[in-house]
Amino acid sequence: IAGYSGYWVVAGELLGVFISWQFMAKKFKRMSDSYKSITIPDYLQSHFKSSTNTLRVIAASVLVVFVVIYVASQMDVTGIAFESIWVLIIVLVYLLALVLYWYIYLLEVL
Repeated sequence: IAGYSGYWVVAGELLGVFISWQFMAKKFKRMSDSYKSITIPDYLQSHFKSSTNTLRVIAASVLVVFVVIYVASQMDVTGIAFESIWVLIIVLVYLLALVLYWYIYLLEVL
């Protein structure tokens, strides 16, 4: 288990999202609406007035690479979390089976 040091990640994430919403999101929304852009590659192509799709392809490729890395790391961490609580799950199932066994045994005796 990671311990209390993992809470700094949560605090940093919350602070980062809050700052992003307060200082960047409104301006980015206004500008993307004015360019009629739906995606970030569309916005970049409109903002820099690119006549070719090169900037859009580069931006989309970078996004795909980092999203794949992000999803892979989330899957890895999920596996680590399940592995760390697996012993607890086994103990709880064993205790539940023991309680059910004694409950059924007591029903037969009485």
